[in-house]
Amino acid sequence: MLIPITLLLLGATPPPAVAPVAAPTVAVAWTAPVRVDSYGDLMSAYSQAKADRRAAIKAAGSAKERRELRAKRPATDFLPRFEALGESGDVRGFTWMLDEAKRLGIGKSDRLAHLLDVYGRIVMAPADSKHFAEAMQRIGEEKKLDASQRVSLLKRVLGREDAAGEGRCTAQLFAGSLLFKSDVASDQAMGEQILKELVASESCSNQVKAAEQALLGVSIEVGGTAPDFEGTTIDGKTFNLSDYRGKVVLLDFFGFW
Repeated sequence: MLIPITLLLLGATPPPAVAPVAAPTVAVAWTAPVRVDSYGDLMSAYSQAKADRRAAIKAAGSAKERRELRAKRPATDFLPRFEALGESGDVRGFTWMLDEAKRLGIGKSDRLAHLLDVYGRIVMAPADSKHFAEAMQRIGEEKKLDASQRVSLLKRVLGREDAAGEGRCTAQLFAGSLLFKSDVASDQAMGEQILKELVASESCSNQVKAAEQALLGVSIEVGGTAPDFEGTTIDGKTFNLSDYRGKVVLLDFFGFW
C-alpha cells in the first residue's frame, strides 16, 4: 500500500534580523576662542587674582593646602589672554610675558630663550600696534641681551617693507647707535649710514637729535660723554674740553644782560 508522503520543501533559512547599528558618537573637542580684553582690564583682573591667591594662602588651614595654593600660578592662567592681546595689536601683551617670566615658571636657564622668543614675536607685530615704538626702545636698551642680539632683532624691523612710523624710526635709531659703537669697522660704517639716513628722514623728526648726538659720540644721559667744545680761559688761552678727559671739570656758565 502506497502511503502518500507530503514533502515540505523548505527554502533557505532567512538570516536573523539585525538591529541597525547606530553611528558611533564622536566626541569633538571644541575650544572657545580666547577673549581679548583691554590691557587695563587684564592687569586689574590679574592683580585681583594674585591678591585672592595670597589671601587664600593666608587663610589655608594646613601646610598641604598652602603648598597646593602656592603651586597654582595666576600668571599661567592669564597667559593665553595676554598672548591674545599681543596678537590683536597691543604689544604690551607680549611685554607682560617678559615681565612675568619668573611667575610663569620659566627657569633662569631658559630666560634668554624666552626673551629672544617673545622679542621675536614683538618685532614681527604690525608696526602700527599700540606701544610698538616703546617696545623697540625696550629692545634697544635690553641689558639682558648683548649688542649683536639687539641689533639682530631691530634689523628685522628695518627689513620689513610694511614697517613705518615711530616704531621703525626708533628701531633705526637704536640699531644705528649700537652698530656705530661697535669695534668692527664694517659695523661702524653700517651704523653711520643708518644714522645719517635717519637724520635725513622727514618722517623721523623725533629721533633726529638723538641720531645726531650718536654720530658725534655724544650722550646727554648721566654717565655719557659730553660734547667736546673749544673755549678761552680768562687769561686768553684756548682750550678744548677733551684736554681734561679723565679729570673732574666744573663748568661755570655766566652771561651779561
